[in-house]
Amino acid sequence: MSRSTVFWDTRCLLTRFACRKSVGQATSRRSAGDASASTFRSVIDIRELPISRRKGFAKKALSESLTHAGIEYVHLRGLGDPKEGREAARAGNLARFIRTFNRHMESERAQADLQSAVRYVAEGGACLMCYERDHTICHRTIVAQIISHRMDAIVYHLGRETWAR
Repeated sequence: MSRSTVFWDTRCLLTRFACRKSVGQATSRRSAGDASASTFRSVIDIRELPISRRKGFAKKALSESLTHAGIEYVHLRGLGDPKEGREAARAGNLARFIRTFNRHMESERAQADLQSAVRYVAEGGACLMCYERDHTICHRTIVAQIISHRMDAIVYHLGRETWAR
């Protein structure tokens, strides 16, 4: 399936890490007509704590920048990786990280926020955002997989040429 074919599908779910580009660079792609940037209406911030030392990526500043670019900002804390999971990932204990996050995803709050995320994807595409650069060791991939199974969305990890179904 070609990239251009998928970008017209409203059930497209993209994922992106927040740490490399400035918000201005990321939103300017949308203004310039970049296909990947015009595939979604919402950025879903799935950091448990939407704070950042990187300028422009704390919740309020990010929300304002995205709104200015015509993109809805949504923070779904229930889809964030809990502290124990972040510590396991930082220590390189991937098995403990996955166990912790999967257990967290069974909680009422996570399930409610997951339903909200599914709705945002169904209503015009969404981009999941967190802080981890490598999607293969990040909770956003787990969240994206769950969403894609619930609604047959196509997942694309921005920054890498990786398609998932």
